[in-house]
Amino acid sequence: MESPSTNRTALVQNWHEIDWRLANDKVLKLQQLILEAFRMEKMSEVKRLQNDLTRSFSARALAVRRVTSNAGKNTPGPDDVLW
Repeated sequence: MESPSTNRTALVQNWHEIDWRLANDKVLKLQQLILEAFRMEKMSEVKRLQNDLTRSFSARALAVRRVTSNAGKNTPGPDDVLW
């Protein structure tokens, strides 16, 4: 859960400055909290935590990293066209 005062977008000036271990830990912690709230059937908390996760800088940075480092990005699709 990143509050506006700890918003990493204001602090990170370069892609290479991101602490990936910390980002991964934050996302994992949020995912664990979502699972815990779901198991306790607290759906309003699940929804709030899911919203926190989707707006989290850490989650977005990890998603971009995963997409841009995908080794399959150079594989043509079913129409044999590489975009």
